[in-house]
Amino acid sequence: MVWSVAIWGLRQKPGFEELYDADDNIQQMLAEKPSQPEKYQRSALNEQSAAKIAEKIEVAMQQDKLYLDASLSLQKLAKHISTSPNYISQTLSEALGANFFDYINKYRINEAKQQLKHSQDTVLAIAMNVGFNAKSSFYTAFKKETQQTPSQYRKSSE
Repeated sequence: MVWSVAIWGLRQKPGFEELYDADDNIQQMLAEKPSQPEKYQRSALNEQSAAKIAEKIEVAMQQDKLYLDASLSLQKLAKHISTSPNYISQTLSEALGANFFDYINKYRINEAKQQLKHSQDTVLAIAMNVGFNAKSSFYTAFKKETQQTPSQYRKSSE
């Protein structure tokens, strides 16, 4: 009798039918999945708003020189330009093609390059002047941006 109930139970699908169908649906979705998923699919940010935000970010960097603040964060930038941090992140990613830290570091490195050319300050002093908190993070970002160390850059620009 136990064998009969077990065999009968194994042949039944009710209760598990949704799992079988869901598994088939998942396989089908994976096969049809686009190569680049849309990260901000549900965002209310449109292209015009993103362009305005990008303009505000550029002004904050170029005129207000916010990048010189060593404690600059996405939240501080959002507060400065009166925009949500999520919209800033989306704008940086989609419109400007960079994440927050890479974007800020690009400004810091450009400022550091000017200081390396026109001053005799130490590399550490310049790193601190342009908003980096550590010499190692400055060297890493500088090398990533210029393919040279700060000292090599200074020598080549003389």
